[in-house]
Amino acid sequence: MDKITNPGLDSGIDKAKVGLANVDNTSDVNKPISAATQTELDLKATLVQLDGKSDIGHNHDTRYYTETEIDANIYSRSQSDAMLAGKSDIGHNHDTRYYTETEIDNIVATNKLYENDFINGYFDIWQRGNSFTSSQFTADRWKQTLGVNDTSTVTKMEFALGQTDVPGNQKYYMDVHVQGDSGTDGYINLYHRVLNASNWSSKRVCVVFWAKSPESLAITLEGFAGDTASGLLGDTYTPQKVQLSPIWTKYTVFIDFPNLSSLSLTNPNFAGIQFWLSAGTDFDVKAANLGTQDGYIQLAACQAYVASAESETRRRTIGEELISCQKYFSKSYNQQDTPGSISPYGIGNFTMSPIPSNIFNFHMSQTFPVEFLYHPAVTFYSRITGQLGMIRDEFNAIDINATLWTNGQRTISFYINTAIESSGLSISWHWTAEAEI
Repeated sequence: MDKITNPGLDSGIDKAKVGLANVDNTSDVNKPISAATQTELDLKATLVQLDGKSDIGHNHDTRYYTETEIDANIYSRSQSDAMLAGKSDIGHNHDTRYYTETEIDNIVATNKLYENDFINGYFDIWQRGNSFTSSQFTADRWKQTLGVNDTSTVTKMEFALGQTDVPGNQKYYMDVHVQGDSGTDGYINLYHRVLNASNWSSKRVCVVFWAKSPESLAITLEGFAGDTASGLLGDTYTPQKVQLSPIWTKYTVFIDFPNLSSLSLTNPNFAGIQFWLSAGTDFDVKAANLGTQDGYIQLAACQAYVASAESETRRRTIGEELISCQKYFSKSYNQQDTPGSISPYGIGNFTMSPIPSNIFNFHMSQTFPVEFLYHPAVTFYSRITGQLGMIRDEFNAIDINATLWTNGQRTISFYINTAIESSGLSISWHWTAEAEI
């Protein structure tokens, strides 16, 4: 706008005279920005700088972050509300200091939630029963082993509702009454195997557990590894003795595992943690001078994960924990019923009526709730008598034998060969299946 040329107006009127001296026809893309705006834009990373960078481990910029920004950063990286429990936006009063991105990475690492490598570490699942006195699996995935003259009773125990001695609203704990033998072959231990030893190979494993002993007994923890073909490797790792208190106390132990690449890759291999509860003369040195013990040891909330410092683990739901356990052991019975008990619930059944002529055996199938990791060993029980190894012929009111035909990881088939009533056939059965490592 240079000049008004309308002949109806006086000549000489221009944009300056009407207060528009700074108006020009500069396009938007060519308009300048303030120095303050440019300074802020210069702090932002370009797409080239960010390309291929992970959240943690990229080249750190030089800007600073408020605690509010850090909260948002941790939340987006962790994808876990558990880390932020009890916070409002994240819920605390924010301080006024600034943090570098390196400090943010350290905060995220410190607050990382680990996965508990102990399946059933909180002792919620007891599919085999509630009390055990021999060398056998007790709570799911936890096996007790005894010397010839040692005595030990493992019992499922329930916390009082609302207890606060062990945090996390725990429901169950394991009670072990040990009576050790001081002889050469005396020992009592409890162990947990973790499938795939490579997960712990050349790693430091953090073991956290809660325990108490009215008699102030001790526990020795050590690592081990092996495979199903050759058994245990000859060495065990970092045995450490822990003196227990008569009140519930949290204990943390670190086990350093060596390189385990020598284990068989064609057979299932494992690493694990062994809890020594008593040790006779031949095992005393191996068990860090634990000695022979007599009394009670109670365990709760056991966790194991690869880490050089204690942290938090994600608490799996009961459903998740049960599914994990059922890959190793499963049953037809209700969860509260011990295998071999008399129960009409959960049975398998095959019925045919009338029976075609010239048929002398029948094939039946059973599908498991979860696919096993390996082919399981299957045991049948009579529905009426609870007799192990038998199924029930309901028409003849007798227990009969069943022969396994095919053994799959999800489904098995079996057959019977028995006198058949022409009027019909009705067979029922309970079962357990086990594929422990």
